[in-house]
Amino acid sequence: MDAIGSGEIDWLREVRRHREGVMIACGQARAVRVVIDGRSGHLVTPVEPIELRADEMVVFLPRESDDTVQLLCRPEEIGAAKEEVCDRWGAYHGKTDLRRWARLVIEGGKRDEWVANGAELAVPSVLRLAEGGLVRLLNADPRALGAACERLARMKVADPLAVGVDPHGVDVRARFGIVRLEFEAAACDEAGATRMIQGILGAASAGAGGGG
Repeated sequence: MDAIGSGEIDWLREVRRHREGVMIACGQARAVRVVIDGRSGHLVTPVEPIELRADEMVVFLPRESDDTVQLLCRPEEIGAAKEEVCDRWGAYHGKTDLRRWARLVIEGGKRDEWVANGAELAVPSVLRLAEGGLVRLLNADPRALGAACERLARMKVADPLAVGVDPHGVDVRARFGIVRLEFEAAACDEAGATRMIQGILGAASAGAGGGG
């Protein structure tokens, strides 16, 4: 697909803010939960064996609708034992009964009248190597992390656990799914992400203290 109006939509922010959606493959639609492979920017999810035979599939994020992001993807089977991104999926979503895994290579996308090519949508994370330390920073103060979820996402989260950080925000696992805490601007490096995380946690702590 040719990119049209890419200045109107922050495509990376749109894609990275969702971890649940609907996948249409082989004429069938089903709910799907995904993670983003920080090395490539493509999606990863467990799949049904028949879905691996699809020439292409469409993933809607977060729901099937013309006004949400639609990603045209090509499935590539990967081995769970050799791919740390499959463990990442488990950290985000828990266990699955499915035994086959696929990297959904993003070839293009659409939302409303805007379209984008794969290069705009699948971009490796500049924070991939620093992500472990950033996650530990977030989880060092669960109370502040919970307050941040309530302040930024308007959700009360018992026992919040940060499971991922990318240049556009933070993913927090809750009992009901993933809560997204977005940065005001994209982080270009570990130092920038650290400052934004400290700002999120500091503001949450100050707000909690002020309310007492």
